[in-house]
Amino acid sequence: GDYDGDGDLDLLVVAGRLAPGLLRGFTRIYRNDSGTFSAVDPGLPDLAPALARWIDLDLDGDLDLFLSTNVLSPEDVRGLYALRPDGRDRVLLQGGRGVFENVAVDVGLTARDPSFNSTLFDYDNDGDVDLYQSTMIGLNHVWRNELVETGTLAFTDVTREVSPWEGNRMADPVVKSFSTAAGDLNNDGWEDLVVFHRGPARDKHPMAQHLVWLNLGGERFVEVGVLTGLSDRWEVCNGVGRGVMGSQIQDVDLDGFIDVFIGNGSPDGGCRNELYLFDHLEPLDVDGWGQVMVPVYRDVSEWIDLPVDGADTVPYPYRTHGACFADYDDDGRPELAWVNGGPGASGDWVREPNRYFDVLPPRGWHFVTIRPHGDGVAVPVEPYGARVRATVRRSRDGATWEVVRTLYGGSGFVAHNGPDLFIGLRDADEIVELEITWPDGRVDPIDADLDTRVDVYR
Repeated sequence: GDYDGDGDLDLLVVAGRLAPGLLRGFTRIYRNDSGTFSAVDPGLPDLAPALARWIDLDLDGDLDLFLSTNVLSPEDVRGLYALRPDGRDRVLLQGGRGVFENVAVDVGLTARDPSFNSTLFDYDNDGDVDLYQSTMIGLNHVWRNELVETGTLAFTDVTREVSPWEGNRMADPVVKSFSTAAGDLNNDGWEDLVVFHRGPARDKHPMAQHLVWLNLGGERFVEVGVLTGLSDRWEVCNGVGRGVMGSQIQDVDLDGFIDVFIGNGSPDGGCRNELYLFDHLEPLDVDGWGQVMVPVYRDVSEWIDLPVDGADTVPYPYRTHGACFADYDDDGRPELAWVNGGPGASGDWVREPNRYFDVLPPRGWHFVTIRPHGDGVAVPVEPYGARVRATVRRSRDGATWEVVRTLYGGSGFVAHNGPDLFIGLRDADEIVELEITWPDGRVDPIDADLDTRVDVYR
């Protein structure tokens, strides 16, 4: 991320730990000066982060940093509590000169459960960034950011408030949230949440599966994972369950609805990866709320279930540790890439090939791709949290619909989907309205043609 706002991308490196007894990892920033990288000391902690996300948390125009910090074993948890009894994750606000200060406790983030691949998203559409704090051990949390309402950056734990239904609660400890991602799955204008479960098969417990939390108007979340079909292919890997790691979401076929990639594997062995394309919406009546539209997915995993020719010495299936959808060939459409492999201390049998797929949408389907650029003053140069809304029309029957996409500073398991917002338009042939809402709340119109990528500047 361009943390210093000088127009070139700097490098952030975080190293957590999985080996018992190793409490400390490290976090490093290397500043890019015209292509030459140099280490800087911005005051970052060395406490085994599992994830880093760039975002302007306090809306002051520069990028701040959120670190999910993990420790796996109970012994390590107790040891780390003794070292730091004030909570687990780090909220690092940038002071304007590239120096960061940890304010996690000051803003209310004091949960001590080991945190993995949490998601920052504006679930209540109030203009500031909220947090889903995920964990493999302990309770998951939803934290509401009170900045816009009060003028002060502060997080309130609203987990029980937003998921009050018995047997359908976000804090359920059975939910082993190893990877999470946010996006508007049913195109109702509210950001939903996908939680990829890592652990035993779902028949052990109704919540032990991949979860889809649909956002009910920024007030509640309801879990509908079974109805979506994302767990239909569930199989045991390595004798214990799914080894979900490199999972990701994106509208890969440009139909205007988000699709789901599930990258499986673990340090011990691989499992076949899965790809689900949006198929249709199904109505669901929610007690005390009303009707919500549930996305249902079609399993097309066979499209990507392919061993690499000439890699017979490497056991198949592979272990996928990271995945992203990005425009690698500069054609305005997203491609899918993932990285495979096992522990570095293992032998040649873990030297698994990485994969790259160019997904071709149906002929005649359209898109528009937006790349936002902040001014570095009102909003960061990389304006994470910017949201684009497209209203489109199909001339043959006059049908109109909206698609909304948000730029995130990271998504899924330690991954990033790049600087572009891909707006799939399906068979619409007219853009009626296109606008961007910047992180500071300013709304600007965008002029763009079908099947183009447009750079938009604050």
